[in-house]
Amino acid sequence: MLGAAAAAVAQTPPPQQPLAVNPLSWKSIYFHDEDAASLTLHDLHWPGPKCMFALGTMRTRNAREQPVALRSADNGKTWSQVALKDHGHSVFFLSERLGYLVTEGGVERTSDCGSTWEKLGRKKGLLRVHMRDESVGWAVGFPKLAVATRDGGRTWTDLKIANAPTSDPKRSLYAWIEFAGEKHGAITGWHSPDRPQPQFPVWMAPDAAATRRQWPSLTLVLQTSDGGGTWQGLSASVMGHMTRVRMLPNGNGLALMEFEDTFEWPAEVHRLNGPAIMRIYRDKRHAVTDLAIKTNGEAYLGGVEPQGVGVRLPIPGKVRILRSLDFKTWTEDPADYRAVANRVILAKGPGDQLIAATDTGMILRLE
Repeated sequence: MLGAAAAAVAQTPPPQQPLAVNPLSWKSIYFHDEDAASLTLHDLHWPGPKCMFALGTMRTRNAREQPVALRSADNGKTWSQVALKDHGHSVFFLSERLGYLVTEGGVERTSDCGSTWEKLGRKKGLLRVHMRDESVGWAVGFPKLAVATRDGGRTWTDLKIANAPTSDPKRSLYAWIEFAGEKHGAITGWHSPDRPQPQFPVWMAPDAAATRRQWPSLTLVLQTSDGGGTWQGLSASVMGHMTRVRMLPNGNGLALMEFEDTFEWPAEVHRLNGPAIMRIYRDKRHAVTDLAIKTNGEAYLGGVEPQGVGVRLPIPGKVRILRSLDFKTWTEDPADYRAVANRVILAKGPGDQLIAATDTGMILRLE
């Protein structure tokens, strides 16, 4: 199914419809506003009313970096900061108390919503973990890591993959895991080709960057239909990287393709509806960086308004979060006027409620 999505990026999208008016808005429930340090949030989870958790990095004026986390035990009314020993890549919660943190050094576990963490294993290179229960789970990372555990994350073994995608492991990674119910799951990643590197970053030489050739990459997909017992691999050569997949228990969902800074479109969103694949959204004014989909099928696209014309500059832009129930008419719910970012992360909570985090240290809730 996801392989077809990767191959569908050349389809012509439906015309964008005018945005509808809606009284809801994204209100700030946490804002790091300090001159002495900046906060970048990397990941966000909301497993229940007594646990909201955001993972990040604090940077001081002298460029010192400190791994930190934010947690709330009262549904976002108050937040406490938790110091971490290792820099974290992502977090996954099975319940309000039981969670797993992927760090540079391996996997850690909490039983108190992230107040304290214990090291489980020293597996390096992992980027993301998904646990089915306290014993069985999967993790992905670099170089081209796709592994499973049966002892709660203490040890990991390579997945056995039928028709495993062929690519250079040194230039390949698996970056995302998503399960739709207990049976159907997907792991996605990409291989980036070896190509000439520009002499200057895009923001220093925008004219040269605007004419830079776009190179296709190899999208890597692993799929299971038996709860992770067996995995089937496939790949497709496409522009961009499949960075997010969000699925419902019935297998339907959304896939996000993000493109390079100089590409005509910052991102595209594809609808996964059984064997049918359709591109439902792309807009030069909206660099989508994350997706969410409610139980009723309502889609949310979190992102920012790119800065610069033709070449996007590394300057935070206005946060834009759109939603649609029919994938044709999109509603933009206004966000806190201070909300600017380069990336936005979305997370679902109890009752299909939504929160968002930015890489500029803000957490918002749709109210």
